[in-house]
Amino acid sequence: MKLSLTIIIVFTSLLVYSQSFPYKANEKKIITLQLAGDFDWAPDLAKNLKAMQANRPYMDGVAFHIGPDESFPNLAFNNEVWTEQYLKFPDLASIASQANTFTDNFIIVFGHSRNVPPDFFNDNLWAQIYKNTQLLGKAVKTGKCKGIMFDPEFYSAGETYSPWWFTKSNAKGTPPYKGKSFDLVKAKARQRGKEYVQALQTHMPAITIMTTFLYAMSWDYCYGDINKLPDSEYALLPSFADGMLEALNEESILIDGNEPSYYISDSKEYINSGAASYYHVRLEAIPKVCDPTLLNKWNKQGQVAMAPYLEYCYNRHEPNSWSTPSYQSQWMAHNVYNSLLATDQYVWTYIESMNFWTNANAPENVNALEDIESAVKKFRNDEALGYDMYNIGTGASQFISTPLVTITSPANSTSINVGGDITITAEVNPTSSISKVEFYANSLKIGEKSSPPYTIKKTLEKQNYTLFARAVKIDGSHNSSGPIHLVASNITEIFESTGASASIHPNPAKTKLFLNTDVSEDSYYEIASIEGKLLQSGEVGEHAISIENLAPGLYFIKIRTDAGENVQRFVKE
Repeated sequence: MKLSLTIIIVFTSLLVYSQSFPYKANEKKIITLQLAGDFDWAPDLAKNLKAMQANRPYMDGVAFHIGPDESFPNLAFNNEVWTEQYLKFPDLASIASQANTFTDNFIIVFGHSRNVPPDFFNDNLWAQIYKNTQLLGKAVKTGKCKGIMFDPEFYSAGETYSPWWFTKSNAKGTPPYKGKSFDLVKAKARQRGKEYVQALQTHMPAITIMTTFLYAMSWDYCYGDINKLPDSEYALLPSFADGMLEALNEESILIDGNEPSYYISDSKEYINSGAASYYHVRLEAIPKVCDPTLLNKWNKQGQVAMAPYLEYCYNRHEPNSWSTPSYQSQWMAHNVYNSLLATDQYVWTYIESMNFWTNANAPENVNALEDIESAVKKFRNDEALGYDMYNIGTGASQFISTPLVTITSPANSTSINVGGDITITAEVNPTSSISKVEFYANSLKIGEKSSPPYTIKKTLEKQNYTLFARAVKIDGSHNSSGPIHLVASNITEIFESTGASASIHPNPAKTKLFLNTDVSEDSYYEIASIEGKLLQSGEVGEHAISIENLAPGLYFIKIRTDAGENVQRFVKE
């Protein structure tokens, strides 16, 4: 009875927390945040972007900075005057003209200050910060970037100032808000967070603000007790985040980057076990510190990201004697693949010492580039990784490749035209020593079965879902299936087949769709998105239809002939 209740609660949470996502597999993005040498500074990016895109076609973008020199990103709360020249606008224009496959680039900003305490009550200081931030939004637009990458971590203690401390003493002085109540300072921090986003949206009304961490880390630093928030490292960050969220325009997005996912070494930790799991971040931590009146907005415009840490997987950070090259390669591929599986949309790969673009200072006796590329391609092809990682709490994790787990129903890319019951079936081979099979949708558990047939029935709303199944053995080890995508579609309200015969090839296609020759040239076609939006139409012509202007993704095409109408799905690569 208790187990059944748990399933109902979790599934209800799934329905509440999936209004604006997930993003289908070919829409999930992986970018780099590299701090190793060149290529993370706008002038270097302007010189090298074409080669970077050509050599890493599986990546979707890069986080880079526009500071006055290559050594350090801009500090969001410094007391200084930014100008277009200072922020490398000419280089940003060059980046915009070259960006092709890198569709999701972000400008890095550090969320602290060096030359002045970032006092939230200092109106003159914040008037200048507002102007600088307006120019930052213009920089995002000029570079055709997706948004900013805001890092609130406090670096260089003793030299810089944290805006997030309340009782803790900042550099060169006493606590900054001595004599003021925590509630009063929180209200002012929220005001400044709101102003910060309003300034960004002046020139970029639809902006993505990706943070390296946000609400969840603030809660984790309370160690389970909200009364510890005033004395914590990030006491005022949740209030600033509330202001950011409150100010978001309808098409803007705020992302908790979930930096603790750097250190994951078990597949379960991505989904439902531990401080970096999707479940913990979205359903446990964020509701503890986000203003309850803003949670509905967070559910619509807030996302959770994942972050593989290259040096950690390749034994450069806190090295262990048991970590072999083979182990390292499997670990990196695992963390990239599972980050893509678990994230709402973005994966940011943190790279500290290797130059990802030149392969300089790469980990020895492994091929890091191949490990990452293979994981990305497997996920985007809807393939299973082939193994889970299982950690018993000490020492090396185990790589578990049995049993084989496959979702046999529903079929991949099944359309959900109306909400209702859907049956999900997993096949497990072999079935010996299986304790249970768990089912997940949008990174949240929706049910389990302890014996064959491994089938559950759930009521799903008309939304997009990414499903996968995980078989758990009696000893606790586990292995997972590849993803299956259910697609919310209005297509039956627009397209309805009436018996006409037509076939298209190739499928997937890159530039053109070809039709069988018995379709007359004056036949008519319509192409619609999976949401049912009409995108392209016209006469068939010489049995070939150009799809070059379509973005990669899943589409429907209707062919209208004298015999009737025929509807088919196709994939644009």
